[in-house]
Amino acid sequence: MKIAVLGLGSIGSLVAGMLSSLDSNEVFIHGRGEHIAEIASSGLNIKGFQTAFVSKEKFTYSIDEAGFNDSFDGQTDVVIITCKSYDLVKLLPYAKRLIKSNSIVLCLSNGLGNCETIAEEIGNHRTLAGTITHGVNRPKPGEIAWAGNGFVTLAKFGKNVNEILLQQFIETLQLVNLNPKYSEFYQEVIWEKVLINIAINPIAALTGLENGKLLNNDLFDTCVEIMLEGAKVARAELVKIPDDEVLIDNLRNVLEKTKHNKCSMLQDVRLGKKTEIGSLNQAVLERAEKYGISLPRNQLIVQLVNSLSLY
Repeated sequence: MKIAVLGLGSIGSLVAGMLSSLDSNEVFIHGRGEHIAEIASSGLNIKGFQTAFVSKEKFTYSIDEAGFNDSFDGQTDVVIITCKSYDLVKLLPYAKRLIKSNSIVLCLSNGLGNCETIAEEIGNHRTLAGTITHGVNRPKPGEIAWAGNGFVTLAKFGKNVNEILLQQFIETLQLVNLNPKYSEFYQEVIWEKVLINIAINPIAALTGLENGKLLNNDLFDTCVEIMLEGAKVARAELVKIPDDEVLIDNLRNVLEKTKHNKCSMLQDVRLGKKTEIGSLNQAVLERAEKYGISLPRNQLIVQLVNSLSLY
């Protein structure tokens, strides 16, 4: 199977690295900066939950600074987009170049509205909604730390998806220990992850704490309040999400399983990068306005995270 991973951050590196462990896979990676340059030079080190070294020969490289590599154009079975939500529009033209008539494109970017953006460009029948709960961070270029085991959840965004290829891809994810789960309801898949993200990511970014430290009573209560505000919006959109108590249990479980992980928003703040608050808490706020729902905690959180960029 020919697989392309667009966006080589922590998550993209884990997915690409594990997929490359199957000799039957040809893995194309597109990224920028020191990280992909180090992988191209010396390979990828995976440490933590599972340890592995991926030799540099396992990948076909496309380095943004050098221009897009066209060697997989029109030949790729599965394109996996793992970039930040605000970079999605930049990478979509590459996804369109890579796919063939029966390909599928899986979006693992955080937030609301990403699948709609992809489907507008490449069609509902090629688009898969997805989420990933593996905890991963990047201590240095060429190395990732797999800080917590999780799942990759997939759902068809539209009808007439290539079912044979989809099943083959799910089996491949299982073989490389990425723990796939399939759902028939893409909105539920997206919203359940969004509710976790809006609760954990901004609080971790503001406090500078690893996920596990958010289990502290006061901090956990704040995370819960933010999440349950968002749940009101999901229910207003008629998305079938679990009851509040189940959502709270899910949040606690994620924090426990990824207790040593530094979430992506915290990593972004520390590196002085743009955060994904716009596709998370801000996007939830924008949808809440349509229903006349007040989300005071999320509103404050958005203001606080945005203020971090001023310093």
